[in-house]
Amino acid sequence: GSDLIDFLSKVYGLFCVSNPMHPELFPYVRKMEGEIISMLINIFHGDSNCCGTISSGGTESILLACKSYRDRGRDLHNISQPEIVAPTTIHAAFHKAA
Repeated sequence: GSDLIDFLSKVYGLFCVSNPMHPELFPYVRKMEGEIISMLINIFHGDSNCCGTISSGGTESILLACKSYRDRGRDLHNISQPEIVAPTTIHAAFHKAA
């Protein structure tokens, strides 16, 4: 209801001009990232070899995913020249990743 909207408006007003991706300014963001990654490793039955990161979305997420798949293909299947098969309408980040 209106209480939630008022609360969200106040929170947004406090942080809309800041970037919480700077852990030196927002140390609890780093803690939260670690906790989220730990929970996901647990959900997917990961082991001590698992790790992760949280991205800010969009281009960064696509670049990190492509890098991860490239590295995995190289390490597990000896793929030295990976290819991306995609439609011409794909997000521009895939062109950057290639």
